[in-house]
Amino acid sequence: MEILSSTLLINEKRNYEKGIFAFLLSFISLGLILFLLSCTKKDSSPPPVAYVSFSVNGSSYSWREQKKSPADDYMVIGIYKFAAGPQKGKYFFDATSAYASLAPPGKRVFLSTETSTLATNTGFTYALTSTFTPVFAPHEIIATNRTSSYHPPTIFKATEIGDFATITFTRINDKRADGTFAAKLTRLSDSAKINITNGIFKNVEVK
Repeated sequence: MEILSSTLLINEKRNYEKGIFAFLLSFISLGLILFLLSCTKKDSSPPPVAYVSFSVNGSSYSWREQKKSPADDYMVIGIYKFAAGPQKGKYFFDATSAYASLAPPGKRVFLSTETSTLATNTGFTYALTSTFTPVFAPHEIIATNRTSSYHPPTIFKATEIGDFATITFTRINDKRADGTFAAKLTRLSDSAKINITNGIFKNVEVK
């Protein structure tokens, strides 16, 4: 009887250990599955798409970032720092359809700031106080709805004293920014002054 009882106790202990092991294995497997699912969900989320919209004398324009190929809708949007010239180290906003800088842009918004440190809810204004043209044009807007060659009636630049642009960052997070802008520029074709209004940009990467 003692041998039988000992055998039963040993079997019960083994069954108990097997049950504990199976439970732990199931718990670990469940945790691994949940972890893999969370990683898959995170990786499958598309990155935010940058875009810019504005009005030029009542005509509205809206462009989304598209980097796949040099097609009609190709567009790169970013906030960068000048590498040279009188604005070196200061930020500028650039949305351009130029492909790898090999072709002239058919669509562009290029706006300088007077800051090397970004801050939210602060208007950064750069006004042209001299007609001297720096290494980088202080402001430029080419407002066309297609990629095209040089076309003065659609190009507005800071070429005369008093031309300016103001940029306000409303959100800066995870190296991306939202904001608004406005400008007063000169049209190349006839030197007419134009106003850039309702300028908005979102999800723009800060380089």
